[in-house]
Amino acid sequence: MTREEYIKNLKNQGKVTVKDLAELLTFTLDKSNELMFEDDHVEVYIPINFDVDKVFGFDVCKTDNGDWVNLYLSWYPSKDAYDTKVKMYLYYCNNSTDDDDFELEVALTWSQHNAILQRLTVQYEKVYGSTIEKDWDEYLIDSEVDDYPNEDEEE
Repeated sequence: MTREEYIKNLKNQGKVTVKDLAELLTFTLDKSNELMFEDDHVEVYIPINFDVDKVFGFDVCKTDNGDWVNLYLSWYPSKDAYDTKVKMYLYYCNNSTDDDDFELEVALTWSQHNAILQRLTVQYEKVYGSTIEKDWDEYLIDSEVDDYPNEDEEE
């Protein structure tokens, strides 16, 4: 399979699976990476300080292709209908072909979901000195205050 065919195939699949959970669970958060508090979740950047090729079956670590990935984890304070608390996706930054960069969902099994949630919980507390739940609650309080103008201010 040519490089172009590989990239097109990967892009068309729209998702990837975790091939090596143990390697993925070595991820560490970095306090210098901004947390993004959205309307219904917290977006956490996962630095690629593990073997991404081993985890997802890629070949981006090869020095001859120039590709890389950015990995993100979305944490939801309320479980959805499937009891999901985290969702993972990555941006594949494609520099080896003329195709554009693209996003891929990381399809997780239930046991992978739970293991990643546990790792996130431990890493978050270690790096940020708080729990993600507490920071979410504080975000909600702060956003409520921002939603209501100060009564002393003219509108």
